[in-house]
Amino acid sequence: MTFFLRTLAVTAALVVAAPAYAQPAAQPASSMQRMRGTITKIGSHVLTLKQADDGKPVTVMLPAGVKILSVSRASLTDIKPDSFVGTAATPRPDGTLKALEVHIFAPSLRGSGEGFRPWQGAAGATGTMTNGTVGTTSGSMVNGTVGGASGGQGAGMTMLIKYQGGQQTVAVPPDVPVVYMAPGKRRLLRRGVAVLVSAARDDKGEWVARSVIAGKGGIAPPM
Repeated sequence: MTFFLRTLAVTAALVVAAPAYAQPAAQPASSMQRMRGTITKIGSHVLTLKQADDGKPVTVMLPAGVKILSVSRASLTDIKPDSFVGTAATPRPDGTLKALEVHIFAPSLRGSGEGFRPWQGAAGATGTMTNGTVGTTSGSMVNGTVGGASGGQGAGMTMLIKYQGGQQTVAVPPDVPVVYMAPGKRRLLRRGVAVLVSAARDDKGEWVARSVIAGKGGIAPPM
């Protein structure tokens, strides 16, 4: 009887412990990698892209719940007070920022990544990323928007971006890419489409996408 009880106790302990071994290790934020490139092959659960920086192919698994976003062409005139935007930028001597790109979020994506943090772009370029709500703006204003139909964007604009815990003043040159970011569908992922993929390796060493941003109308995600 004693042997039977000991055996039963050991078996129960193993059953309780089993789920812990079945759980995959959480991926630390540092293990995430952003891959920029063009899709060369697409399947139901996998895509291959030619990387923009070195031209090498990389294969990424697409899980069922992967987040897909689209970016389409926009302009400075689409940036309005209370717009929720993101901008990659570099610091200027006066403490303000100079935008390298601006992405305007669809209303359903409001609040995405809100805050101010370091950022690394293509070819190792570094700077900052600011996601927040546009407060005041300065520039040529027409009907509540910056710029105007008659070339008012020539001088660019300056916007104050507010986020929880702070704010940043960002100068936006007239030639900076501006895009509109919205929820996307998997059908956007086709050969020849430029994408920005955030991925991490799984326990088998394979890249698994956490999100995919796909360009529409032949543009590449500029962020």
